[in-house]
Amino acid sequence: MKDHIGHIRANDRVTILAPNGIGLNGREYKERTGRVNPLLIFPTHVVLNIGTFGMVADNRNIVRCDGCKREVKNV
Repeated sequence: MKDHIGHIRANDRVTILAPNGIGLNGREYKERTGRVNPLLIFPTHVVLNIGTFGMVADNRNIVRCDGCKREVKNV
């Protein structure tokens, strides 16, 4: 598993898989994109500003992130 959290900075756009209810095949997920809250960056997770509420992004639910692209370009 890649460590995406270590490359995320404040105000980066991050897309995660967020729970979206329960369907016929069990829990369903939807991609949600938000900006990283600069005050809430932790070693294991970050908090995203999505609309009027925050969602937590960690290595298990990150789909895309700006910081991950920077990491690939610098290598």
